[in-house]
Amino acid sequence: MLGSFRYILFFLLFFPHTLFSQGINDIDSLKHELISAENEEEKIDILNDISFTFLFENIDSAIFYNDLAFEAAQSIKYSIGTATSELNFAAIAETQGDYQTAVEKFHNALAIFQEENDTLGVIHAYSNLSLTHYYLNDSKKSLHYGELALLESRNFGRSD
Repeated sequence: MLGSFRYILFFLLFFPHTLFSQGINDIDSLKHELISAENEEEKIDILNDISFTFLFENIDSAIFYNDLAFEAAQSIKYSIGTATSELNFAAIAETQGDYQTAVEKFHNALAIFQEENDTLGVIHAYSNLSLTHYYLNDSKKSLHYGELALLESRNFGRSD
């Protein structure tokens, strides 16, 4: 009994630190990739990745990097970069409990992904809309978007 208690105590004390240091390592790696990025689209993708990585560790940094990615994507008309930034904006809003803004931003991303025929992006947007409507206690819309995500995922990768 005492042995398992020690194991649990060890796990609780050190596991969160492992997760946090992994996030820092990921961010450091991404920042290094940012320096060596070969083009603007790649830089924007990395900025979006940095923003998402910061989402649960430092919301201000997530917002900062997402703003950089969004502005850069807009300036070069990189629609997938813009859509990914909209997904990040939505996730940030959701994390802060602003579900209405999250829904709006997920719809913005969805429209871009649909226009670009980016099926994986569409799946992400539908899945997140389903989850956000669940948080809003709107089971009908949650189920609707979940079914749309499932339908898209079934068609993902098919070449008819």
